[in-house]
Amino acid sequence: MAINKDAAPHLAKITVKGDTSYKSALVYVLSAAAQDTFNMAAHPQLAAPVTTTTPNEFSVPLPAHAVAMIVPSTQAAAPSGASWPRPAAVTETGWTFDKDKEGWTLEVAQLKPTTLGAKLDWSATEGKPKAGSLSLEIPFTGRMQQAQITMGNQTLDLTGKKLQMNVRRKGAFDGGIMFFAGSASDKSWTTAGWSLVPTEEWMTIIFDPVAAKAQNPDFDPTAVLYLGAIFSTGDKGDTTPGTVTFYVDHIVVASAQ
Repeated sequence: MAINKDAAPHLAKITVKGDTSYKSALVYVLSAAAQDTFNMAAHPQLAAPVTTTTPNEFSVPLPAHAVAMIVPSTQAAAPSGASWPRPAAVTETGWTFDKDKEGWTLEVAQLKPTTLGAKLDWSATEGKPKAGSLSLEIPFTGRMQQAQITMGNQTLDLTGKKLQMNVRRKGAFDGGIMFFAGSASDKSWTTAGWSLVPTEEWMTIIFDPVAAKAQNPDFDPTAVLYLGAIFSTGDKGDTTPGTVTFYVDHIVVASAQ
């Protein structure tokens, strides 16, 4: 392990003492450059491997304010494969709702019934991982009622990735949420299934594009044009439908690994 507390990059000289002769190493670096602003955390990133001119002596480049983990090998070139740890991937893009609704809209045409007085706002106090979220208030009065929020005009490639969304409810509700996405085909609309919301705690809903493609061959995970969520009372339940507020945060494209 090597640590650089300086604001400038440095070259770390590392000597491994022992009877084993190491000739190469994989290097994982944790630095400010690896900060994941969506998950509010930093992830180790795989750096260039290093080799030795003298066994057990390594020169490892360290970015500013960084920590490096060196994984030595007895081979002339650092090995790769399932036996070696895979680097974490930083969340690529998304909506964190830190200051506003960031373009998400309530689909009035999809309200059921059309007179359902749902209202989409922004909350400055609710959110996960930090304050700032969508606030969707729905005054349910019966079964088979729903409201939908949507984000369109996207060009998302979900190859090797997933969509995720944090949700919390306030109010009695035994219906479900359908997290969905679609591509160019009119028949491509696909959901992540029916997600129950059993408590008023925050929960994460995952949209898996591989499962979506298996469910609907018309769905193209390499060219997702829109995504959204439907909040529905469903066709039956034990709870009397009433007003519920859903808080939605951290809708992001993340690594599927």
